[in-house]
Amino acid sequence: MADEDTTRWLAMLGHDLIAPLVTIQGFLTLIEDDARRGDWSRFEQDVSCVNRACDHMRRLLEDLRALARGEPSTAQDATPLAPLVDAARVALAAAIARQNVEIRVAADLPVVRGNATQLARVLQNLLDNALAALHGQPDPRVEIAACREGGVVRVTVRDNGRGLTTEERQALSQPPLPESARSGRGLGLQIVRQFVEAHGGSLGIESAGPGQGVTAWFTLPAGE
Repeated sequence: MADEDTTRWLAMLGHDLIAPLVTIQGFLTLIEDDARRGDWSRFEQDVSCVNRACDHMRRLLEDLRALARGEPSTAQDATPLAPLVDAARVALAAAIARQNVEIRVAADLPVVRGNATQLARVLQNLLDNALAALHGQPDPRVEIAACREGGVVRVTVRDNGRGLTTEERQALSQPPLPESARSGRGLGLQIVRQFVEAHGGSLGIESAGPGQGVTAWFTLPAGE
């Protein structure tokens, strides 16, 4: 692998690993509080969240090991979207709670065809980007929905954050991303685009302008 590719993959891996580490750290603090209060029901729930964050990190590291062997995981199966959305919410639970963000998830999310680990990372990165855009915003909200159009499923992640200028939206929509965009929302979208295109899908970014929020959408083949 070329040095440039290695640097890009290491940056992506570091970006993805930060979220579950923050989640684990946040829930460990909550677990200490649960134990002091004797709230054992809440204690068990918080321990479960830590375990799920650890599982997510393990899958990321397994992907890295496969990549190092030249055998990246590309198996694509019928995959329900709902558990992937739940996994993204758990991975970012600490940030969601800290910012008091309302997460609205549409009912009856469809089944897609894809690699569950990679698609979980797609959703986590889009949700992470939305949370970053909501920092300091009043009544922060993220809406996650999906609809099937023939043999294709279109997934949307919409926030009511600070929005994008036309120039920012165009820069984020065109690969490769400029250096100025390769942190925060930009790096997350670089990861998303790579995985979505590997599934034969496409990625889009829409915003009516500053203060109007952002809608990120991607398409995947339907699973049923």
